[in-house]
Formats: sequence, C-alpha cells, structure tokens
Amino acid sequence: MIHDESRTNSQWLDPRFPGELLQPISAQLLNATAEFPLKLFCLNSCLARNFDDRPSLSRLLNDRDRAAETRLQLVEIPSKPIARGLLSPNIHRVTSVYGLRQTMSDLGFIHRFIPAQDNQSGRVLLLLHGTGGNENDMVPLGRDLDPTAALLSLRGNVLENGLPRFFRRLAEGVFDEEDVIRRANELANFLPKAAAKYEFDMKRLTAVGYSNGANIVAAVLLLRPSAITSAVLLRAMVPLIPASEPDLSGTRVLICSGKRDPIIPVENAERLVAMLRQADSDVTHRFEEAGHQLVFGELEAAKKWLRESASIG
Repeated sequence: MIHDESRTNSQWLDPRFPGELLQPISAQLLNATAEFPLKLFCLNSCLARNFDDRPSLSRLLNDRDRAAETRLQLVEIPSKPIARGLLSPNIHRVTSVYGLRQTMSDLGFIHRFIPAQDNQSGRVLLLLHGTGGNENDMVPLGRDLDPTAALLSLRGNVLENGLPRFFRRLAEGVFDEEDVIRRANELANFLPKAAAKYEFDMKRLTAVGYSNGANIVAAVLLLRPSAITSAVLLRAMVPLIPASEPDLSGTRVLICSGKRDPIIPVENAERLVAMLRQADSDVTHRFEEAGHQLVFGELEAAKKWLRESASIG
C-alpha cells in the first residue's frame, strides 16, 4: 500500500483564489484580536519543517487599525509533491538523533513535560510533530488548544536524512510497516511510564498529532487500542492494516483533513475514518478547504471538541 507524507515544495496563492485565506472569520474576532493570524502564521512556520520553504508575511501587523486587512494574509500550502524516489539505506540513524543520545530520557523519548497551569482539569495533551519537527514545535499549538492543560511533547526516535520522524519509510511514500508496528508499541509502552513519572491520569490524556505525528497515533489506536482513548489527528492517513480489528469502544477521535491536500488523498483519509468507526470509535471527521497546512476553522473546532470531551469525561 502506497502512502505519501513526503516533503514538498510550496507556493503562494493569489488572494482571489479560494485557498487557505484567513476566512471565514467574523468581524468581531478580527477587531478583537489582530494578532490571531500572526499566531497561526507562527504555528504553521514551525509545522512547515515538513516543507522546503516556510511562509512569510507580506507585511507586519503594526496596529489594530489593520485588523480588517488580515483577511488578505495568506497561509502557505504545498504544491505538487516531490517525485518519489528511493531513500538511502543509511538514512535512519536512530541511536544518534541529533547527537543527543546522552540526553535521551530513560523513558525512551526525548521530550518536554510542561505541568498544567490549572490542576482542576487534569488534562494532558500528548503532542507529536510532523517530519522534521522536534519536542518544541507543537507546544504553541497545545497551549492554544487548551491553556490549562499539561503538555507532554515528544521528539520522534527515527532520523530520516537528518529529519526526526516517529517511524521509518522505505522510500518516499512507502511506510515500513514492521517499523510502524515497533514504534507504535514503543509509544504505547512509553505512556504509562510517563504517567507514573509525571503523576497524571492516563484517562485524561488526549493525543494531538500532525502529519507523521498523527499517523503514529493512528497506528497506536489500531494496534494498542487501550493506550490512547482520545485523539486529535491533523492530516492523518492510514498507517497500516492491523492483523485483527481493534476494539475502540469508548474512544473519541477528531480527524481534520484537507480537501486539497496533495500528500493525503481524500479517499485515504476517509478509509482511516471508516476503519476507526468499524472498530466502534466515536469519530468526528472534518474536511477543510485546505491543503496540508492548518487553518483557523479546524483549530477552533479542535478547541470545541476538547471542551465537549471534558464535559463527557
């Protein structure tokens, strides 16, 4: 089975095109917070480690009088993926990720844990980056999704041409399913040890993954269904077909996909949703007018979904 989460070139869209413009946004929101598009820009700049180029604002927002003009600020989307090609057999050097083996946690992952600012909620967000990210990239997103939650942000243990990932690829667009299984179990085994060390309730953990990070969470759901019972998957695809169907009853999942994502075909995202629902997971699926980059609508939807999860749980 061919999966493509390759790095891509990027392009800007003309404001007249129906791309990832910062719309629809209410006038009230625009007037209330001119810095909101800048926040999303900064987030996508971090996540753009999955792309060859990063976005740049055409101009800075110097004052709130320009709030109405923020509708014209653009968010980068990828163009055609780079052609698939075989990867070097020596690209994976797991034991020397950035030469920081000496700082590797005894729990098995380089990670950051940021305690909750409000202990009443008890929520912990497990943050998992895309290709080329690290344990810092998803922290702004996690803090924006729930300012009161504790954050547990991981760095992938696999290096691909210098870029951290959570599992191997044999070639551009081809997953190493044996390694997917290994890494999914590695992550599942990490979680209870982290819960013991940082003294949080596993039942209050929600995984938030982007791209490759979302795919490893999907793999854990399919292979170790009791390890994660709440997840937000941003640009996820089918990571593998499990040998047996898992029991995901009691599991809630939000999946946000891009209608124009050149990396993840619509049918692949829909197949993942069908697999999770077939396993009795409560899945909410959103298709955004977007590519592989994130847009405001899904971030607001994720916040709402998390609030609803808190009221349910």
